[in-house]
Amino acid sequence: MEHISEHAALDPTEYIACKMCDLQFLCEYLGSHMKTHRDKTFNIDKLIVVEYQIVDNNMKIDTYSAADRLKSKLVSTTTHSDTEDEKNDNIDSTTDENNFNQSAPSISDQSADRPQMECGN
Repeated sequence: MEHISEHAALDPTEYIACKMCDLQFLCEYLGSHMKTHRDKTFNIDKLIVVEYQIVDNNMKIDTYSAADRLKSKLVSTTTHSDTEDEKNDNIDSTTDENNFNQSAPSISDQSADRPQMECGN
């Protein structure tokens, strides 16, 4: 819990959504993630997301299927805007009430059958 409690929210400019699957990645990791799409080794149906959050000095762990969460639109995605006015209107593209965008996603291959994405605030 100490490790998680020392995490800081990321600036929205530090991560970006994959255009193929809509998952958020730190900018420097998007290229390696895109390679998994090109190599056809990425399977969102097998991706399990584990979010760690501190709520009232207690650890809250939320585990869910990335595919199910994206289908239900509870995971936020970046917004494409064509004009400056649209960009200003869409500054906050967060759709999750827990502000999922401020988590730092990282892929952890703990199982060949069930890869996991871990997020922590």
